[in-house]
Amino acid sequence: MRMRTSSLGRLVINQKGLTLIELMVSMTIIGIMLAVVSVSYSSLTEANLKEAAIKLGSTSRYLRNKAITKKAVFRLVYNFEDGTYQIEWTKDGFVIARPDQKTPTSKEEEPLIPAATFSADEEYLLEPVKLPRGVFFKDVWMPIMEEKRESGKAYTYFFPNGFVTKTIVHFRDEDDEDRYTLLIHPYSGRVEALTGYVEENE
Repeated sequence: MRMRTSSLGRLVINQKGLTLIELMVSMTIIGIMLAVVSVSYSSLTEANLKEAAIKLGSTSRYLRNKAITKKAVFRLVYNFEDGTYQIEWTKDGFVIARPDQKTPTSKEEEPLIPAATFSADEEYLLEPVKLPRGVFFKDVWMPIMEEKRESGKAYTYFFPNGFVTKTIVHFRDEDDEDRYTLLIHPYSGRVEALTGYVEENE
């Protein structure tokens, strides 16, 4: 009887030891899987941020050329609410006011003198372009703005003489931890896609 009890006791101890080992192995495997998933997700997010900046930069170069050839004013419309951008154009004449010039416009519009009517460019882009999954506009800045735009809508203008309103577009991920920057230069229309949050003076 003692031998059976002792044997049974050893069996119970062995079973507990085996269960603990299995649990440790399982936790280790789960930890490795979570680490791999985390790294993969981070790499995917960085790739999506870069893709968004490069694609928008290509659209910017295209619009500069289109404004020159069509002899019209084009603009990129950045929509913070739904994470999209689209193309609009007009042949109305106008100039963009400086921040110290008071022009009655809505908060989402840049001050135009006189006001111009823009319409969607259905010939070249039927639908707004959605940013890649997990990518959002953080803010948009132009010299004509008193401060960075972080909500509503913002714009980049392309003129028939080849001039582009200097624009800095910052992208972010969902947690606002990873960021990417697109710089649009005014006279040449050159664009730069840069990793991180780059300010104008950098």
